[in-house]
Amino acid sequence: MTCENCGASLRESARFCDMCGVGVSTGDPEATTPIRSNKGPCDSDSPDPSGPSASVESSRKKAVVNDEDLVWVMVMVSVLAGMVLLAGWAHKAIADAGSVSRFFDTLGNTDQIIALNETSAISTLDTLNTLNRTFLSEYESGFPDRLERLGQPRSGEPRSSQHTGLLSVGPTPDWVGPNTFQKDGYNFTYRPGPGAFPRVATYTIMATPVLYLKSGSRSFVTDQGGGISFTDQNTLTEASDWHPLPRTRAP
Repeated sequence: MTCENCGASLRESARFCDMCGVGVSTGDPEATTPIRSNKGPCDSDSPDPSGPSASVESSRKKAVVNDEDLVWVMVMVSVLAGMVLLAGWAHKAIADAGSVSRFFDTLGNTDQIIALNETSAISTLDTLNTLNRTFLSEYESGFPDRLERLGQPRSGEPRSSQHTGLLSVGPTPDWVGPNTFQKDGYNFTYRPGPGAFPRVATYTIMATPVLYLKSGSRSFVTDQGGGISFTDQNTLTEASDWHPLPRTRAP
């Protein structure tokens, strides 16, 4: 008796072929069922979805997600850094302009900036005249021989005729020299009269634009008498066309 599938000789009463494993036809349905493969789940020809390949693929996807998160973090950091820089620039611009309202009101309007700076210069000259009279009264030593005497004392030092602390040009006065400082687009220069301290009886103070026709279009001068004159020239000399500054008097 031979196998119908491979032709090999069959043992007597054999139910399956020893060579190919095909069941021998005996009329029994179960006898024709081929022998199942001995391969286990790990020996399957199909890839195991939970095997090493799946782990590698999962790790790759996680790496891609992590890279995307890193990109977003970098973008957000860049945006925040830009906002900080912009805020710093705006703060400096506003501080240079004097105040928030002044900055936005005068942005791009040179004429208005000049008008505000000139008004501030006149007010500063009035203040300096008042402080000089206060100095004369409190220290009974004539007017100061240098404007720096009206400034703030050094840290830890008391107020005295050397540094009275009467003058405040802002948190950090922009002193150019012992008799010169800058404020609101103007240079202020103090000139004491004849005599040495404490015998200075007269003085003049000049206010000139830092940038002529940009930060101011007029120069101003005052003295111990308290009056203020102006000229359209940018000068520290006694110009020929000084005019008394008209004052608006309250009714």
